[in-house]
Amino acid sequence: MGSYFGLYSIAVSGMQVNQAGLATTSHNISNVNTNGFSRQRVAGKEAHIPGLGLSATGRGVGLQEIRQARNEFLDQTYRRQNSKGSYWLQKSSTLMQMEQTLGDFNSGSEAHTGLQQSVQDFTNAWDELKKHPDSLSARSALRGYGMALLDIFSHMDQQLQDLQQDAGLRIKDAVQGLNDKAQQVAKLNAEIFRLEAAGTQAGDLRDQRNLLLDEMSGIADISVNEQANGVLTVSLGGVPLVNGDQAHLLQAAGDGSLQRPLKIQWSDRKEEANISGGSLLALMQDADQSNIQDINPAELPFNFKPSADNSISDLRQGLNDLLTTIVTKLNDLHSSGFGLDGSTGTAFFVAADPGKPISISNVKVNPALDDLNKIAAAGSAADLPGGCTVAESIYELLTEDKCFQFDGATMNLNSFYQSIVSWIGTASEHAGGSADTQDKLVLQLDSQRKSVAAVSLDEETAAMIQYQRIYSANAKVLSTLDSLLGDLIRELG
Repeated sequence: MGSYFGLYSIAVSGMQVNQAGLATTSHNISNVNTNGFSRQRVAGKEAHIPGLGLSATGRGVGLQEIRQARNEFLDQTYRRQNSKGSYWLQKSSTLMQMEQTLGDFNSGSEAHTGLQQSVQDFTNAWDELKKHPDSLSARSALRGYGMALLDIFSHMDQQLQDLQQDAGLRIKDAVQGLNDKAQQVAKLNAEIFRLEAAGTQAGDLRDQRNLLLDEMSGIADISVNEQANGVLTVSLGGVPLVNGDQAHLLQAAGDGSLQRPLKIQWSDRKEEANISGGSLLALMQDADQSNIQDINPAELPFNFKPSADNSISDLRQGLNDLLTTIVTKLNDLHSSGFGLDGSTGTAFFVAADPGKPISISNVKVNPALDDLNKIAAAGSAADLPGGCTVAESIYELLTEDKCFQFDGATMNLNSFYQSIVSWIGTASEHAGGSADTQDKLVLQLDSQRKSVAAVSLDEETAAMIQYQRIYSANAKVLSTLDSLLGDLIRELG
């Protein structure tokens, strides 16, 4: 009788496992549009009991586990490439804004004359002064064009500073976002461990955790290692960001200046974190101002060598080199000349703050030149009032002299500025191309992941029909057993 009633257990086990399959399929179908959801499948295990001799009698099926359809290798590859893609996307965005800034101040706009036009106007004003050295109107126009030139440089530098300040603010937001996600992963680690240790499937929580890891990989280049108990360790530069149910938080320090360099450090031990990828690395490079340095007039021409990383600082340094060289060279010539009143030794440009070196952010037209007679055009007092040799020398300086160096190549003012524009354009094109390439690679990897993990309605419908038929077949076995047992009882009276 015992083996006969064991048949009931076999049929019931088949119904239970396939009922679980139907529930899992229904869950899959319900989450077909849920972001980050991985389809689930019931895995059964065959059960046996010892029989007589070498034979064995089956005792049905057991529910082994409910498995998620995920590929860990594809997940890891996706996150590595997503980190690179986010980096290049941020770099491309920044360089496009820099190109726009140069474009606005190159061709001119409603708000600004344009840098090249302003330089040309200033150059032409010296040409006009050498033709009419005793003209006060020519001197007044020259002084005005000099002020306009400084205004253009100042506006360009301010826009670039605004970009860097914006990057600094976004760094704080990114660090906070990374911390928040790390804390959520730590909480999910604890909950997944608790549920799975008790024998409960935690696939949905694992999906939430994987989605958070994907988002974290866009911020920084993380590495993920899953332990046998289902708990993840998330590392940043080899140091645990999430370790079990503990999250080690980050903080941003400094402002990117030479005095207070920008860095991301661990909150609990103040050591610098190694950020090697993601949008956070690009933002750190954008906000870094440590490459900007004062230019020593005695060391002109300054060899401007832009890098591939700190593009905003490099552009500010290049513009600073451009203006500082113009100011220094022009001042040397102007100070050697004589004004209409016989004065000499007067600089055309001076530092706005005398305690600091002249730079793009610290320069103005000499207030002494409010007296237009002090603008020097003549090379000697004997040439007054019609002398113009100094004005002619300054004009030649702005048009012909090779006072600049770009990555070791000597060039004049226009060529130097065009080299800066070309460098930004090339860097932007490279960043944009890299961003597009990475985007396509990330989409391809995501498509491969979805081919493994995504829910297919056709596949789920087929599985549902299969589970339903097997369930019905096991129910029919039960019905047959009931009929046979009834017949047996009636026979036995």
